[in-house]
Amino acid sequence: MNTNTRKHRLSLAVALVIGLLPSQAFAASQDATFELYPHCIEREGKDDEWIFGPIPSPGIVVETRDIEGVRCSSFEVQDPQTLRTRPLKPGDILDIDLVIDNPSKQPINRVRTWLSYDPNMLGGEAVTINKKFSLVTPDEKGFSRDEGYVKMEASTDGKTVNDEKILFARIQLRVIKTNPIGTPITFHDVQPNGHSVIMEKSGDEESYIVKEEPGVLLVTFLDDGLSSEEDTENDDIGNIFDSEPDTDVEPEPEAEPEPEPEPEAEAEPDPNACLRDEDCGDGTCTAGQCEQKPALLSNGASCSYDDECESGLCGSGICVPNLSDEPTNEQQVAQGPSGERTAFSLLQIRNTRVTTDGSSVFLAWDHLRSSQLKAYTVYYSKTSGRYMQRRTIDKSENSLTLRSLEPGKRYYFAVRALSKKDEESAFSREVSIVVGDPDSSSAPLVAGSISTGPGKNPVANLIGDGGPVPVPGETGLPSAMALFLIGSAVVGTTFASRRQFVVSDFKPHE
Repeated sequence: MNTNTRKHRLSLAVALVIGLLPSQAFAASQDATFELYPHCIEREGKDDEWIFGPIPSPGIVVETRDIEGVRCSSFEVQDPQTLRTRPLKPGDILDIDLVIDNPSKQPINRVRTWLSYDPNMLGGEAVTINKKFSLVTPDEKGFSRDEGYVKMEASTDGKTVNDEKILFARIQLRVIKTNPIGTPITFHDVQPNGHSVIMEKSGDEESYIVKEEPGVLLVTFLDDGLSSEEDTENDDIGNIFDSEPDTDVEPEPEAEPEPEPEPEAEAEPDPNACLRDEDCGDGTCTAGQCEQKPALLSNGASCSYDDECESGLCGSGICVPNLSDEPTNEQQVAQGPSGERTAFSLLQIRNTRVTTDGSSVFLAWDHLRSSQLKAYTVYYSKTSGRYMQRRTIDKSENSLTLRSLEPGKRYYFAVRALSKKDEESAFSREVSIVVGDPDSSSAPLVAGSISTGPGKNPVANLIGDGGPVPVPGETGLPSAMALFLIGSAVVGTTFASRRQFVVSDFKPHE
């Protein structure tokens, strides 16, 4: 066997081993982060062409160049979680570059970012998204003054971007008014399926790859008592090189010194000013001001978000209880009817099953037999009994596939039915599974374990591999006996009719 033949066979063996490796072996790593920088005039193409056009006036970044190109600056570090701008004054433009740090050079195809800011302190000027992300989501490229967000979402047109530093967008904000402590700019809702995500695409699946929540950019302002101009009243350029004063010119009489103005009282710091939620005690920090959390709503009250409810769950516009707080069917019957609850709320979905493959989870259950059924709601999270995410599907479906979940983490699932009056049933039995490990399922999903429709045996294949289990349902007389009785009745009726005809005295022709 010559050397070339041996190398050829070795190459085929290596290719075969790589092809047999599971796709999970090359799973995306969560190491990407969002970063904010002062806008830098990066040269691209000709000398008079820049990636996002010329710097605005007055500029925030000083352009510095060397032989090899342009050197860019960074914001000052105030603490490990906070960056700080240079002091600004009303009318200045804060020019920011939103950059993605991608140390593993993963193929990124979609980015979504919401930046929270105080619209009373800063005004939106312009948002420009890199042309590499050409598919911009409608209504997510600009400023929402009423909400106080800069909304941006865009994806690539089939291709991916795998640079180590990826410039995603340029944001320009104008200073409207100032305060002594500054105003923060923060990233909103950084989590999978949230409002700030970085998605990597491998094959047909997207993966969330943000490593950790970014820090805060603190916009600082000049004090009102300070002036950026130098005081030149006492400068006398003509006398700099004179050794003796000019005696021919009579000195002008010195003007009486004006009385010094009384120092203005220092403005008291705003007690509600904040940078993070931790600065507000029990409240939340919104646009640089502490806001007290409103009282939580009880179960059954109208709601819009989960965090408005005592239970932490808002379903179909009303606060619903946690699985741990949900009473059993026997307790609900003992309590009797209350409010507008109907018998639908006592129903419970049965036979919930779950399995997994890669980063996807497959959930199924038996159909609920109710004429009032409108849809199913699947609740899930990484915490047992406290479901922070949900998915609603049509009543004709009794299975759901959840994709791009975090491999190696245990997720918990429960299902509720939704009536035509938007009333939810009781929770199903909770099931759980570790994503990527089918053997970890608390209720495995196997062939034949779910009843898929009317006429199917709901207990088939549940007691082993012996095939369907017959369910007796015969009622009434056997078929042979029923046919005998019907025939006897027909024969008896015939004989009785003939006898009646023979003995009759009626003569129709007389």
